[in-house]
Amino acid sequence: MNTADAVGDIFFDLHNVFLMPLQCPDGAASGHHCTNPEAISHDLVVNKLILTVDSRFSNYAKCNIGVNGTDGHGNVCPTNTYCCVCSSGGWPGKPVPCNKTIGRENVKEYFSRDGDCTAGSADYDCWRGKLANKLTNSTPGWWYSSYKEDYCPPGAPVPGCTWTALVEKVVNKTCADKTFWSTVEAQDKTNCFSGCSGGFNTTDPCYVRCLYKTILGPDAATPGGQVSGMPLEGLVSAWDAAFATSDPSKGGCPPIAYK
Repeated sequence: MNTADAVGDIFFDLHNVFLMPLQCPDGAASGHHCTNPEAISHDLVVNKLILTVDSRFSNYAKCNIGVNGTDGHGNVCPTNTYCCVCSSGGWPGKPVPCNKTIGRENVKEYFSRDGDCTAGSADYDCWRGKLANKLTNSTPGWWYSSYKEDYCPPGAPVPGCTWTALVEKVVNKTCADKTFWSTVEAQDKTNCFSGCSGGFNTTDPCYVRCLYKTILGPDAATPGGQVSGMPLEGLVSAWDAAFATSDPSKGGCPPIAYK
């Protein structure tokens, strides 16, 4: 499975999920990236957990749910099956066998290669390309990959196992998103959101654009434009709020029972 720290999780949603209304105006017809079940399903949840690992890290493995027989990265993956593929360095990399250690990716380091956008680029391509500039060397965001064969059962560790996890809280992603988006909207200093019709709506292109303008600053959508906007610490606080309390009036989300 793939997991992340708070900064890594925020990056994933800003890079791959929240932009869907702009990137995928025609749904699946807009491209394979618009069919990712982990981005478009209506019953998604967010788990907060404590991951305890053997720190002898290896290359990060991309884990995805198969759609139409592929994982979206050119590898065979049965539909509705979770598949993890390890690769050598670089992009897209050559598939190699996964080993028993936990994979780890420095998000800032990996995505900083995207660089600036060019003249004629869509605003969302500029935001995706510059998103890593929001991260810092001390808080670069981390992605992790682990495999069920190497799981350490509580109280009965298996020789050679490399990781275990303790789930602290599971919440509905719709609730978590509303907390995050509402916190960002409250930081809007240009009244951008007030110009969108219909109020809170994460599928409204106007609302989505205001989210990114508030997070990355008004100039990040153009070539050469600087990244500014909300401090990273504020984004992390907004992300954590759903788990800090179960009281919706305080930005919290009620826990969901899990198996």
